[in-house]
Formats: sequence, C-alpha cells, structure tokens
Amino acid sequence: NANMMATGSTAGLVIKPNTSHTIGGVTQNASGSGVFNLLFGKNIRLTGANPTLSISGQSYTVINGLGTATSSGDGTLQGMRGNLAGYYALGSNIDATATSGWNAGAGFTPIADGSQFTGVFNGLGNNISNLYISSPSSTVSTQNTGLFYKIGTGGNVSNLGINSGTVRSLGTPGAIGSLAGINDGTILKSNSFANVSSASGTEAVGGLVGINNGTIKYSFAVGSVTGGTSTAAIGGLIGVNTANVTESYAAGNVLAGTNSGGVGINPRGIGGLIGYSEGAVSGVYANGSVTVSGDGQGVGGLIGFGNSLTLSKAYATGNIEVAGSAQNVGGLIAETFNSSVTDAYATGNIQVGGTGTEVGSFVGLHRNNTISNAYSTGQITLGSGSTQGFYGSSNSTGSFSASFWNTTSSGLSTAPNKSGITGITGSQMQTLSTFSSVGWSTTTWGQVRGQNSDFPVLGVGHSALYLRLVSSSSTYGSTPTLTYKLYNNDIAGIEAIGYRLSGTPSWKITQSGTAVAATTLTATSSAGIYSLTYASGLQHRHGQLCLWVNPVARRSDPLRRGEWRLGVHRFCGYQYHRSVEWWWPIESG
Repeated sequence: NANMMATGSTAGLVIKPNTSHTIGGVTQNASGSGVFNLLFGKNIRLTGANPTLSISGQSYTVINGLGTATSSGDGTLQGMRGNLAGYYALGSNIDATATSGWNAGAGFTPIADGSQFTGVFNGLGNNISNLYISSPSSTVSTQNTGLFYKIGTGGNVSNLGINSGTVRSLGTPGAIGSLAGINDGTILKSNSFANVSSASGTEAVGGLVGINNGTIKYSFAVGSVTGGTSTAAIGGLIGVNTANVTESYAAGNVLAGTNSGGVGINPRGIGGLIGYSEGAVSGVYANGSVTVSGDGQGVGGLIGFGNSLTLSKAYATGNIEVAGSAQNVGGLIAETFNSSVTDAYATGNIQVGGTGTEVGSFVGLHRNNTISNAYSTGQITLGSGSTQGFYGSSNSTGSFSASFWNTTSSGLSTAPNKSGITGITGSQMQTLSTFSSVGWSTTTWGQVRGQNSDFPVLGVGHSALYLRLVSSSSTYGSTPTLTYKLYNNDIAGIEAIGYRLSGTPSWKITQSGTAVAATTLTATSSAGIYSLTYASGLQHRHGQLCLWVNPVARRSDPLRRGEWRLGVHRFCGYQYHRSVEWWWPIESG
C-alpha cells in the first residue's frame, strides 16, 4: 500500500478487492480473500467538496468535517448519529478541538448515544485529534461513554486513529473507552492516544474500549487510563473482555484509586492491558505501569483477573506499585480461574507499601488449568508479608509446566512448593537452550542480543529484526546467490540468534510494478524491482526484501566488469530493503 490522495471536487476512488488482471501472461490478484486491507501507517485521503468512495460495490459516505453539536445526517462526524446503520469513511484528518466547547462542557455526543452503531466506519488510516468527551456527573451505569456509545453486533470500525484527546466521565457509566463504551462488533487496525478517566465506583474502564464482547485485532491504546476510588475492571486497552483480542497492545499507564480491583465474590481486577478477561487473548502485550494509590486487589501487569481465559503469546514489562496493602498481585496476571496461559513472560517489578498477600512475579493466585512455557524476572518488594516467587499464593491449585523465574534479578532464590517451576540465574536465562531443552518452540521464542536483557522474547511487539544481505557478487546472465543474517539494527548492531526463516527464498521480478516471467537477469534486462520473499515463524505477516536495480553507465573496469553489488538501502517496518547497483560493461573509447 501507498498513501493516496484525490483532491478534485468530485474525485473519488473505487476499490474492487478479489478482482484480477493479466499482463504479460501473469495474473495479478488484488486479494486472495476479497477483503480490502490497508497497511499500517498508510492512508487514503479524499478531500474534495463531494468525494465518492466505493469498496466491493458498496458506496460510502465520505466524512471530511466535524460538524456542530447539533449535527445529524449531514455527512459530518457528529452527524453520523442520523443513520446508525450506514457506511462511512473518514476522508481526511479531523481536528475536533471545537468539541471542548460543546453541550455546556459535555463535549462531543457519542455516536449512537443511547443506542448502537451497526454500520461500517472505515477511517482509511486517518485520525481524529483533540476529541473531547466529558459525560456529566448524572451519568449512571446504564449509560456508556466513548466516541461510539456502543458498536453493535455486525458493526465494524477499522483503520481509525484518535490522535489525541480526553474522554472522561464525571459520573459512573456502565462502560467507558476512548473509541467505544461497548463493542459487540469488530474493531480492526484502530488506535487511540486519548486519555481516559472516570469517577469513583466505575466498572469497565479501558483505554480503547470499556467492555468488549466482540473482536478486537491489530489495535492499540497509548493514553493514560485513570479511575477513582473503588474502580473495578480497569485496563490500558479494555476494561472487561468476554470475547477475542488478537495482536493488540497498550502502552499507557494505568492508575486506580484506593480500594480498587476487587477480589472474592467480585474479582474484576486492574491490568496493564485488560482489567477482567474471559475468551481468547493472543499476541498481546502491555508496557505501561500499573499503580494503585491506596489498597488494591487483583492487580496484574497485563490482566487483572482471568476467568475461563485462554491466554497465549503475551507479555508485560511495566512495573506495579500499590501504595497500601494488596491481595492477588501478579507481574503478568493477578488471578486465574479455569484459565490456561501458554508462552508468556513478565519483567516488571512489584512494590507493595503495606501488607502483600498472594503476590507473585508472574501470577498472584492460579486456580485450575495450566501455566506453561512462562518466565518472570521482576523483583518483589513488600512492606510486610511473603511470596513464593513465580506465584504468590500457596493455595494455587493450578499446575505449572516448563516455567522459570530469575533468581538473580528477583532476589528470590527459595525453591517453590510446586513442580514445573524452576529458579535459574540471569546468565542461564540468557541462554536460549535453557528453554528449548524443555520443549519451548524456537519458532515462537527467540533471542535478540541487546533487547530484553538478552532474555527470550516472543514475536509480539518487539523491535523489528533487520534482514541484512551478506555482500556478494555475480556475473551477468546468472542468478546471484544471496545469503543473509538477522540483526537487531539496520546498520552495525548485534546478530539475532534463535530465529529461523521458514521456506526457501524465491525471486520474483517486476518491471514498473508489473510481474514478468523472466527470472534470470541479463545485460538486456530492464531496470525494475526484484523481490525476495520469505516467511518467519516469529512474524505475524510475511515480509519482503526488495532489490532495486539501477543501470549505471561506467567505463570498463576489469575488477568490476559485469558485477552485482549489494548495499544497505533502507527498511520499512517488517519489510527489509537493499539496494543493488548494476555495473554496465561499457567499453572505453
């Protein structure tokens, strides 16, 4: 994908995914699934006075204006409430600064206020900035707060960013999130940098969504999330999750007032990512801090309370601090019940000012089911009380398998009273074979020198690896042999070990973006872009290595006659690029 812009008064765009065309005997498919996908970081802008958009034969209303506090059905953002089942697209970035003066200080009225949005909203990679929503103190638990009041079943929001703003409630809504109070539909490739806060006694506070009963994929929240006293189910991304969350993260700090979280008959929790979670959660992480200003219960670096939860490929790096006393605190997850956790780790430190009960560097209380292929490294500091190290409660009836904790960094060397957990030193943790020898998959786990203290990492959220070609040359008429290594930087850096690139790289040649059949480069070949494609078990999507072939006029040089030269050019995300200079054999004269 590349950024696209159409500025004419009636300029528009027609997108027909899953269609194909054939040039030069080669068929190009737009999509194998018939779904329009927009690459992260790219956008489509339709900024004319009367733009048009059609995707898969469906016409969209293109929104380029904020509207007014009373807008309805006028093609603006606030006006979407006039048709809650429509198809909408954001044609450009929208500055919502004016919303801070709307509705006597209440700001933007949530889309579908008091109802639900069952339509489609495609942000096209564009952003809303300076959004202001402040629901009044009269807000009660039957009301929600967010850009969308509720995304209903069948509703879909994608490719949308809230670049900045404040979403808060002075009352106690049933759910509050910057993007949506409740999501029963689908949220894809959407994000928010807005700060979210709610008054004391609120349940279901999330950086992106308050309550998720639908699907959230490839999304994140970066803003801070703040709850007052006695807040329950508060998370950096989601307050309460009952469904599916995939490849998403939270980077903002979470702060809850005293007596927040909840245990016993109402274990709702506080988490860096999710406060309370059921369902399936995979490929996620949180790296913000989690803080409780007084006493707290059910506090986790990633998830507060997991109930019938399946969690895999997850980690948390943020520190946890409870100013008062605390019960059920875990570096990754505070408490589990009938839940399984596989391939996960926690590295944050835990500090409890008062008495700490059931505090563990990975999990506080684990009941039923299994935690496997997991490790923790964080140090636990308690005003009083004791800990088992990896887990907090001696009443943890769940089983553990192939799991470790760092006795060096944690300062805890006491052997746990559970099988399946082993205390090892920091140097042992920096050796990947320590983990692979007990069955950890090296296609799931790897090691990047210089990252995560050289401890194992998952293919979730870490800095990109850089595939760098080893310099080589080949004469005209032959296919160059390419060899490569993975590094933690595009230039210099340290070689990343423990990774495997699956499959055999293959050449695909294009000329001006069109595939051609030729795979052997000759002196008469035209310049083009050559792609070396591969797949890595540590990546969620395929990468591509592009070779730019630039014909350069040069007098004959016996040392460089007919030679390929490979050099660093640039990289972009999970795509790795190298430049190639093609030295033409021009005779001197």
